[in-house]
Amino acid sequence: MEAGITLTEVKRVSTTFDNLASVISDVLEESKNCMFYLKHTGKKYLFSTEPTLYSIVNVKMDNIKHARIEELQRKLFAENIGNNKLKSYYLPRATNDVPDTQDFKLLIFNERNDHIIKELIEKKGSSPRVNRNTIFSLVPVETEKARFENNIKKFLAYEEINKDSTLNLSVNQLTEVKLELICKYFREQISPMEYDDYVIIEVTVCKEQKEREKQSDIKQGQTSGKPAGTSPYPDDKEIPGSEELPDMRPPVSSMTSVNLRFDVPMGKTSSLVGMLNLLQRNFQKLNITIDATEGQMTEQDYDDKIKETLRQMGVEV
Repeated sequence: MEAGITLTEVKRVSTTFDNLASVISDVLEESKNCMFYLKHTGKKYLFSTEPTLYSIVNVKMDNIKHARIEELQRKLFAENIGNNKLKSYYLPRATNDVPDTQDFKLLIFNERNDHIIKELIEKKGSSPRVNRNTIFSLVPVETEKARFENNIKKFLAYEEINKDSTLNLSVNQLTEVKLELICKYFREQISPMEYDDYVIIEVTVCKEQKEREKQSDIKQGQTSGKPAGTSPYPDDKEIPGSEELPDMRPPVSSMTSVNLRFDVPMGKTSSLVGMLNLLQRNFQKLNITIDATEGQMTEQDYDDKIKETLRQMGVEV
């Protein structure tokens, strides 16, 4: 007999006038993501002596220091952004950190600061910068920054889990950890083994791509008669347009209002909290209409639990 208890069975033994069936569904959904030993296998819930991987990852993420996040960010940018044609500079702090040469340079910042960017473009130390139009700046989109840092924390957490021999993970949990740490490579036409969002490939695929890019850079340098990565402009001429750089940031589409109407699946009301928080951060006014049908509740519950909750929130109905 399979161990565990289904959601229907939990409701059958737990539902009372004070504990509504819908509340039990929400509690189980939240508990599944935060309780260390509560597992959800198929349709059944059960307590196990093995902690859930989700909970272990969250604990590890909470203990990741910000210095480690910045260290990995620097490594990722160094390996993936810039080459011998476009040298990257991660978080430059002073104008002397960026050389005044005809080579193209990419300045990478963790937040937008027009004053600092302008100073780096216009000055080299105490002198005016000559090659201003060879500098490009890269700043993160604020709405994506938090998600990027969260992904880095998650990756570091999986790395720690993979190295931690004291956790005594199951075979399935170890497999999931390995999948999270696999190099994802989507441009190569191969026949990989696929697992939903993950693609397992051989390491040689990534190495071969890097080697092809390296050889391409060398050939382009030979064709132009100059070493690869040098400026295509003559040494004795200033590139036109150095006085002012255009805004090369891609346009970001935005919405001035959001209007949705949908039925909430049973047991999924807790999932709306994150969405409502996001909407409230982006809009001054958030109007909610509740239309609950095909059921019943006592007037006492309505007064004590619905109207009282709204009263404490300062909401007028």
